[in-house]
Amino acid sequence: MKSLPKPKRSAGSMVFDAAFVLFGALTIQFLYVKSAPAVITSDSIHALRGALEFISSDTIAILGPDYVPGYSLFIAGIIAVAGKAIAPVLTIQHLMLAVLASLATVVVRIYSNRSYSLCAGFLIALDPVSAFCSSWVLPDFLFVFLITCAVLSAFDAHRSPLLSAISGLLFGSAVLVETQGVVLWLAAFSLILLSSLIRRDDMKQTSAALLLFTLSFLLLLVPWIMYRSNVLGDIGIAKENKSLTRIERLQQTMLFDPYLIADKDERALYQDVLHRYTRSSPSEKKYFRPMAEIFRDELVKRGDEKAADRWFHDYLTEYRQTHPQRYWTQVLLSFASLLQLNSDAAYLPHMANDYLGEKISPSELLKRSGATEEETQILLSYQARNEATESWRSVLHDIQTYKAVCSLFLLFLVFVSIYALARGSLFDPIFLLPYLIFTVQAASQAYLLQNDDRLTLIFSPLLFVQLALLLGAVGELAKTRR
Repeated sequence: MKSLPKPKRSAGSMVFDAAFVLFGALTIQFLYVKSAPAVITSDSIHALRGALEFISSDTIAILGPDYVPGYSLFIAGIIAVAGKAIAPVLTIQHLMLAVLASLATVVVRIYSNRSYSLCAGFLIALDPVSAFCSSWVLPDFLFVFLITCAVLSAFDAHRSPLLSAISGLLFGSAVLVETQGVVLWLAAFSLILLSSLIRRDDMKQTSAALLLFTLSFLLLLVPWIMYRSNVLGDIGIAKENKSLTRIERLQQTMLFDPYLIADKDERALYQDVLHRYTRSSPSEKKYFRPMAEIFRDELVKRGDEKAADRWFHDYLTEYRQTHPQRYWTQVLLSFASLLQLNSDAAYLPHMANDYLGEKISPSELLKRSGATEEETQILLSYQARNEATESWRSVLHDIQTYKAVCSLFLLFLVFVSIYALARGSLFDPIFLLPYLIFTVQAASQAYLLQNDDRLTLIFSPLLFVQLALLLGAVGELAKTRR
């Protein structure tokens, strides 16, 4: 099977398009960065704390076994050069988004026509969700940036050793920012292999490409795993209590069953935590940690961390056995929400209201989260607002009204492409990689019962790339049929 013929292009026009999109994106991002404060949470404090420790002592042990170091090292590099302020971090993130828009333009231009590539670049540059994500002092933006670059490099990874190594290295770097990058790498690995089998590529070349893809992926992960084993005494990339995450979601969706707590003392303890939590006002809850974490702290006080983690695992096992239909229905509903097909769980508008609409006080949040004076000074050093802030908030608040329609349209194009592939067309399945990554991200988070639409909306650059590639592929297929 052969791939679609690449459209005619000249190096000069590609350079011009890249520069044109970059200039436009920089202008747009300058307007964005001047219209939003730094979006900070308790995780922002943890990331900054790790960065400051690395600068002062060349170690990141303060992060503990539950975190990966990628974003803290990213902040540390910027602070070491630009000084202890958060504005340079936000500026660099917005600049990276502009570069990503230009890079996407070039890559899409290789496989699609000029109009679609320019459209993809400017959609990324204009996207209010991506710009909002760039103002977060959180690892989400860096993770999406690395994953998108890894996907753009993977389209020709099967035939280019350099691109194979770059893509694998980017996926590995993404894992050091967010651990779910492992699942996304596995998805990319599988599709590269499947595409090579469908195209009937030379298996020696494919095997070499996949081996290089794997080795470069492990290049940064192996030293980190060895460091954690020697310094933290823990094996693996990060210590994750997935049972705690899922029980937290059951509590938030009112599906938690306290009667499954067999021990009377533990049930009484849970009721006491619940009583204290529910007595707080809605405005106060914005600054609170999730109730499941508070309950875990109480369990740790009565025993140890391993016993507390084991309690959550045992409870979740019992819950799935007792309420299987309720549990898996929630998984499916979460998956639909993350695919933007269900607007009932729209978290992005709430986050826009909280931070752009000043519903949350950053100083109060930092105080309640135990930030030091130095950390507070750095995180509060940039709180930009202007007349456009409210308009930006309104757009983010109303985004749920059209995201389901856009998702359905993109899903329709994916099915058209799969149908064409099944009919023996020239369409190459590797070009479905952006949507596969988006879907796998949704599935991995739905497995944890997460239905926060931000977890997949931040991958909108991948969706814009996918849209441009599919429209270009459909156009080329139409030409070959004539």
